[in-house]
Amino acid sequence: EDDSDGDEPSAAPAPARKGKQPPPQGKRRGFIPREVADFADGGAFPEIAVAQFPLDMGRKTDGKASAVVALQMDAEGNIKYDAILNQDRTHRKIVQSTARDLVAKKVTEMDLDKPDQEDVIAKTQETQQALEKVINGKITAAKVARPEINQKKDAEYIRYTPQQQGKNYNSGAKERIIKMHTMPVDPLDPPKFQHKKAPRGPPSPPPP
Repeated sequence: EDDSDGDEPSAAPAPARKGKQPPPQGKRRGFIPREVADFADGGAFPEIAVAQFPLDMGRKTDGKASAVVALQMDAEGNIKYDAILNQDRTHRKIVQSTARDLVAKKVTEMDLDKPDQEDVIAKTQETQQALEKVINGKITAAKVARPEINQKKDAEYIRYTPQQQGKNYNSGAKERIIKMHTMPVDPLDPPKFQHKKAPRGPPSPPPP
């Protein structure tokens, strides 16, 4: 009889891990994990004060766009398989993905004719009205923000006697009259003084 029948089967030794292994604990001085293989399918090392990304978790992709294209549907509910062709397409590249794009377009003489004078005048008036609307809106906003624009003062006449008298001064006149009036203000001109002095705050409380 074989005595080995009653013996319990011996446990098989654990297979050794292959590949790059980190140094054991206590001997990791100078070891800096940079790659995924440095972690050996494990987590980060708390005793190493360096940014660690085991399994690339939390690592930024350096702004690289994903190559996955989102599923798009057309108006009829069909999948747009040409979406991958239009990815990263510039205005200089023309993509013809269907047979409809290859059909030549019919151009009539009406499409090539210049607009007549009535159309030109109508478009000019529409453009002028649109520009006037924008300018009037800016002028109204400026008048609201700067009320001094709406204040119109009448001219003032001031009579004064010059200090120097004689035929050689002021054309021999004893008195002169000057006219004082306010210069017009451009409503679109920005204000000259934008800094306003804030009132002084309360002083510090007296010591107890």
